[in-house]
Amino acid sequence: MSTNSLAVLAAACVVLGACRGPTAGGRGSLDPTEPPELMGRLDELSFLVGFWSVEARVFEADGTLLSDRSDERMRVRPHLGGRWLMLTNAWADPEDEDQRSMWLFAYDETEARFVAHFFESSSVDTFAITGDLVWERLVLSGEFDVDGQLFGVRTQLERLSADTVEVRHEVNLGEGWFLRAEEVWTRLAVDGA
Repeated sequence: MSTNSLAVLAAACVVLGACRGPTAGGRGSLDPTEPPELMGRLDELSFLVGFWSVEARVFEADGTLLSDRSDERMRVRPHLGGRWLMLTNAWADPEDEDQRSMWLFAYDETEARFVAHFFESSSVDTFAITGDLVWERLVLSGEFDVDGQLFGVRTQLERLSADTVEVRHEVNLGEGWFLRAEEVWTRLAVDGA
C-alpha cells in the first residue's frame, strides 16, 4: 500500500471514528477499573451507583411479617458499557443457604420506558418490569409467571436523600395487591467500579 493510501485510510479512520482505540476512561475504554458512564436516560439512575446496606422487611399476603433482616449488602454499578445498570446483593437466610439476587436496569429508547430484569439464586424463574422515573421515584410494574399462572408485581424506588433510598415491592396473587417487601437502602460508599 502506498504512503498516500495509508494517509487517506488514516484520515478516514479519524473522521469516521472507526480506528479509535481504547481511551483513558469513558465509552471507548477497555480499562476494567474505569466505570463507564450510563447511557441516555439510564444516567438518571446514576444516584444508585455505589455500595449499600439494606434493611428489608418481607410480608405474607395477610400482612404477617415473614422476615426482618439488616444484613443485606448490595453493589450497584454500570455494566456492559453503561447500557445497563447492574444491582447485585446478598443476604443470610437462616432457613436456607445464603441468598443472592440481581437486577439489570436499562432504558428502552424505542418504548420510552425503563426496564428491569430480576434474577435470584433460589430459583430459575425471572421476570421483567417496566415503568418511568418521575421526580426521583422510579415506578415499575409487570407480571411474573408461576407454573403458567400470571401474577402482578410493582416495585417503587424513591430517592429520599443522597444516601438513602426507599423501596417497596407489591404483589398481586389474584386477590388484590399487598405489600410483599419494604426496604431502606443506606449508602456505604459511592464507588461503583
